[in-house]
Amino acid sequence: VPSLRKRLHAEGYPIGDLDSDIMDQSLVDAISLYRDVHQLSDKKIVDNVLFKNLAVGPQTRLETIDLALQKYRELAIGSLQYYVKVNIPDFHVEVWKDGQRLARHRIVVGNNKVQLDPVTKRQVPDPETLYPLHPNRTPIQTSKINEIIYQPYWNVPARIRIEELEPKLAENPNYYAENNYEEVNVGDPKLYYVRELPNPKNSLGKVKFMFPNPHNTYLHDTPAKAAFKNPVRAWSHGCMRVQDPLDLAELLLKNDGQWDKAKVDSILHANPAEQVTIELKDPVDVDVVYVNARVDDSGVVGFLSDVYEYDAVRTGKIVLKKLPKPKGWK
Repeated sequence: VPSLRKRLHAEGYPIGDLDSDIMDQSLVDAISLYRDVHQLSDKKIVDNVLFKNLAVGPQTRLETIDLALQKYRELAIGSLQYYVKVNIPDFHVEVWKDGQRLARHRIVVGNNKVQLDPVTKRQVPDPETLYPLHPNRTPIQTSKINEIIYQPYWNVPARIRIEELEPKLAENPNYYAENNYEEVNVGDPKLYYVRELPNPKNSLGKVKFMFPNPHNTYLHDTPAKAAFKNPVRAWSHGCMRVQDPLDLAELLLKNDGQWDKAKVDSILHANPAEQVTIELKDPVDVDVVYVNARVDDSGVVGFLSDVYEYDAVRTGKIVLKKLPKPKGWK
């Protein structure tokens, strides 16, 4: 216990008497704060995961801070007065205006699974780099939020439709009808797609936030609320699920001069539900970044999960290996 006190004290955590061998409330609070800012589960106080994290040396931590600072130098955020920031390894979205943070919401980001060939079960290479393909990673990108859509349809991406929905349809021909999906442009293979209708169980929930980008990713609500309880949240197909998204929509609409509570309430309580799009008069900059250190509200530095191993690759700790081209590739 005294060693644990001194270790936490060295990093700036308030823990009371350095020489005490009692696990008192001050030490419990310090450990809880440490676990929180390092994205460790709050279900335990002291465990092997904590000691493994504490064993990371100061030189490694300084390297993480240096890299985080360099990334901020490369970002456009510093020149913006009003913007939305998504930090992928922080698993949060924030709204900033005139140097003040107006909101902070938990999010779920894309998972880090490698694409496997359905027949050979081998890793599929990225067609441009030949490195293993991770199709569900949330892309680093910059755009502007220009639409807030209540009671949205979910236009199912072709890959998800083929890999996840069509096998269910093969087992149950009524799967689409029974689960609030509909087929669009059935007679035209080039324009055909499947979408999920607005409904209480819709995968996008009650609202989504659109910004033009080539990846077809966006921020949205979700009916799967339990995922927000976990400290590391990388489970989606690439889009970003937001906790309390109606509050985020209200904030953005108020700043845009378009908030109308009665109108929004009527949209949300309409039966049957219908999609309604509100275009922002002044689109809001959105920056999706990947920065692995942040200063917590308590003033301590939090070191975050390198969930996509981008930092490990950038610093040379991991060297990516290219895969052979599959037969038939040019």
